[in-house]
Amino acid sequence: MKKNYKLKRSSSGYFYIHPSPNKENLDKYYKNKYFKKNISYKDNLKYIEEQNLKINALVKMHMIKFFVKRLDKLRILDLGAGTGNFLSNVKKYFNNHLGVDFSKNNIKKNSYKKINFLEESPESFVERKLNSFNIITLNNVLEHVPNPNNFMKCLYKNTSKTSLFLITIPNDFSKLQIFTEKKVKKKYWLAPPEHLNYFNKDNFKKFVKKRGFKMLDAISDFPIELFLLKKEFNYTVNKNLGKNIHLLRCEIISYLARGNKIEDLYKFYKLFYDLNIGRDLTFLLKKIN
Repeated sequence: MKKNYKLKRSSSGYFYIHPSPNKENLDKYYKNKYFKKNISYKDNLKYIEEQNLKINALVKMHMIKFFVKRLDKLRILDLGAGTGNFLSNVKKYFNNHLGVDFSKNNIKKNSYKKINFLEESPESFVERKLNSFNIITLNNVLEHVPNPNNFMKCLYKNTSKTSLFLITIPNDFSKLQIFTEKKVKKKYWLAPPEHLNYFNKDNFKKFVKKRGFKMLDAISDFPIELFLLKKEFNYTVNKNLGKNIHLLRCEIISYLARGNKIEDLYKFYKLFYDLNIGRDLTFLLKKIN
């Protein structure tokens, strides 16, 4: 797939690559480069990384619990479930759950997680009636969707008035990224064709408001870009160094969450959001009725 893309800014302020790859090329790309890998977190990631995924899932649950008191009566839908990590860590809190993604390879490889899974693209599934689901999550999905406007329109149209939406996106073109770009001499966060859209704190709030949603809460996770302030830690040109930096970030988060102090870590993540730093942003939304 050719990589002669240009960046354009949407009317909502987020960036997207142009021209956008067509569906046939995207399907071929993911089939050849991603879903053949049979990624297994159990086999390929260290224990601390699994713990980190669990910790971040529990922080997100903390956000939801503030607005919903009886999770055990609710149904959760995870669009773009990937390897099933998020659902495997939170399914015990809900009455029922479903994960949707367009490849079951990773779910099969991680069958020990025992989640309910449907093989279908999130873009197709979101066109169904989804009002039986109370909580709908998208963990790093919107940056991959060719038409996020249409996706969010369908999500609004086909869900209940009382549904809550937990959406995680990369925090791209943030002030910290732009500052560290001067250090590494490139926009290191650009990743077409995997990432077609680039959101940040300001443009995402504008984007979802246009689509009929309002923000209830928001957090940002650990800002790994801080390491780029020292040229010795330039993980953008050294994959081995990048892996070690990632593990260090995981260790820091595990330390902050020691003793199951998820609420304390939530406050830490909330501070990152207020400071407008952090690699990923997570928003809790509801419809504007």
